[in-house]
Amino acid sequence: MSSGGTITFEIRTNANDLVQVTGNLTLNNNTITPVPLNDLQTNVPYTLVTYTGTRSGTFNPVLNLDTNFTATLDYSTPGQVKLIFSKVQTFNIPTEYPTGSGTPNITVGLDGRLVYSYGTNGDSIPDFSNCGYGGGGVPIPDVPVVTTLSPVAGDNQPQIQAALNAMAALPLNTNGFRGAVLLNPGTYTITTGIGMSVSGVVLRGSGTNSTILSLSNGFSGEAISIGQVAAAELSEALLDFPEVEAQRIADLFRRAGLPTSVELNKRQFAQLSHAMKLDKKVSGGEIKFVLIDAPGHAIVRGAPDEVVREVIALCCRPD
Repeated sequence: MSSGGTITFEIRTNANDLVQVTGNLTLNNNTITPVPLNDLQTNVPYTLVTYTGTRSGTFNPVLNLDTNFTATLDYSTPGQVKLIFSKVQTFNIPTEYPTGSGTPNITVGLDGRLVYSYGTNGDSIPDFSNCGYGGGGVPIPDVPVVTTLSPVAGDNQPQIQAALNAMAALPLNTNGFRGAVLLNPGTYTITTGIGMSVSGVVLRGSGTNSTILSLSNGFSGEAISIGQVAAAELSEALLDFPEVEAQRIADLFRRAGLPTSVELNKRQFAQLSHAMKLDKKVSGGEIKFVLIDAPGHAIVRGAPDEVVREVIALCCRPD
């Protein structure tokens, strides 16, 4: 294709324009412009380009079609370039909060419910009443134990993850559960995260202060600061979030004594990439990110793999 060229594709529910290349596909600052002619199907790949040889380069990221959709290019199938649409979830961060005339407090209202009052600067006592299983309003079910584990020397993540994976392969019972993995008392050192890919699986300890999971290679606050800086960098790359604002976010974390990057070796870098696929925001096999398109306004959307890899490389500097 000619350098800097743009291709316009008409997208239909059951068909779309298709470019067929006999031989190698060479891309250099080329752009795809999708034109939807009827309702878009989300998480369904539309094949836009086929080629019989090899591919060099990638298309420029596809801009949002409107406020409700985003489009991601998929190069995972050899000889094909596909486009996948997904819904964009938007939400606004409030700029003003309720305030009161005194100290934050909790009282019982006439209907017997708790009433939370605000302080003069908008502070309030956090309401955690909706947290936990079933929103905190139903008893926690006693799911039968299928597998019991005890601490081992070194990294306990593999044995715990293997037990959860085996449990995930079991069928759901009539109550909607597969079973529980019980951790005997002790400290379980882990070097990376633990993931659950299906519902109906319970990971249970042996009581208060009896079962301890100890992450040996980092702290939650450090992971959050690095992750938010990476999200700001990703927002800058995909949504034209101002560079000065992304830098301001990083500077604020540094002033708090928190890291904004981390050095990882190749094995740790691969573990991070795998752990991202276990994130709770993954939908239909696509990783969703909370991004910022303007100060005070965030959206949840997917991102092209190549852009994500570039941002991770900046923040994690793999050897």
